[in-house]
Amino acid sequence: MLRQGQASNFGVYMGRRNLRGYGGHVYVHIPASLVALNGLAGRVVATATLNSRGCGQLGDRLDGSTFRFTGSLARAGGSYRLLLPRGYSEALIELADCASVDLWLQPVVEPKPSERERYLRIAQLLGFEIAHGGESGGQG
Repeated sequence: MLRQGQASNFGVYMGRRNLRGYGGHVYVHIPASLVALNGLAGRVVATATLNSRGCGQLGDRLDGSTFRFTGSLARAGGSYRLLLPRGYSEALIELADCASVDLWLQPVVEPKPSERERYLRIAQLLGFEIAHGGESGGQG
């Protein structure tokens, strides 16, 4: 049995989290201490297994389903909120406040731009025209 904070192939296990719904959106709350302990602030890849047996016909049919998505952790009081994407929210709104998910999170790893790419982007933002071609910059 996995414990909160234990790593697996899916990321770090955040435990069993209740689904909540508000205004047509579905989300889960994750304790701030658990997020900080695992360095997960910002964008994350979430893997969730739905626990919805006893939540009506839809819940019984979807129980045990696993889904994966990329989202952002947003500070909400003493915890973080992970909003499910619109497509999942629309499908699961009926199960909010009844179902839960076993949740794994891992940080999104985005490649860092090279120094040259950063300088080119800054130059473009400042309105400089970038001449493409040779990189020597000299006249011949």
